[in-house]
Order: sequence, then C-alpha cells, then structure tokens
Amino acid sequence: MLVEVLSPSSTDTDMTVKAAKFLNITSLEFYIVASQDEPLCWVWERNAASREFPKLPAELRGRDCKVPLVFFVIELPLAEIFARIGI
Repeated sequence: MLVEVLSPSSTDTDMTVKAAKFLNITSLEFYIVASQDEPLCWVWERNAASREFPKLPAELRGRDCKVPLVFFVIELPLAEIFARIGI
C-alpha cells in the first residue's frame, strides 16, 4: 500500500504521473491519495481476479467513509486518517 498526501504543488503529479508509475508496481495492492484540506481520499485498488487497477480511482469523501482495504481484511476510517485535522 502506498499513500500520498496532496499539496497544492503536487496535485497534478500525484494524480497522473505518480499514479501511472506506482500502478505498475506488481506488488502494490492499493494506491491512496489523500487531501490535506478535507476528509477526501482517492483509492486505486488492484482487482484480485484480473490483477489490474481501475482506470479511475474510487473517491471517498467525509469522515463517515471508510477505505475498504480488502487485501488486508480491514477498513480504514477517514475519521482516523483526518483525526488531527480540524475540518
């Protein structure tokens, strides 16, 4: 699993150039890009059957959302990821 935190200067790179590179790592199961400004994550999850990543990430928004990390058999609540951010 790889998690990137966006900053204004890296948004375009993290969502395009880095994503394209990281999604080619054969051992990578999840690529998660997290906003630094709000409880928002974009999640690419490798398909267990085809072993491919989706073209577009799932967008999860709000403290009530959970990132389902099926490969690890856990859910990661956005409330925990963004716990120390006063949003």
